[in-house]
Amino acid sequence: MAQKIPHRMCVACQHSKPRKDLVRFYKDNEGELKIDIKGTKSGRGTYLCWSLDCFDSALAKHSFSRSLKANYKVSDAQALRNEFVEALRAKDANLSAQEL
Repeated sequence: MAQKIPHRMCVACQHSKPRKDLVRFYKDNEGELKIDIKGTKSGRGTYLCWSLDCFDSALAKHSFSRSLKANYKVSDAQALRNEFVEALRAKDANLSAQEL
């Protein structure tokens, strides 16, 4: 029998995908929204597609607040976006290297 693959839903576009195809965001103890690339941090989290469109949409629609069931502080939304872009580039570089 095949092992069941866990699926999660993107908070921005509402598409259900395998958990490994999404990036996890969580609220830390200080109430800051953080990126959890490996998906190992404890606490309530939410998932998002590896897409800048989904990231910008989630921030604009306050999807993170709704999903985390709490208000959070994004002290510097641009810094969080830059961190997401760097993670996206690293992921793309890893995929390109595996294809060679």
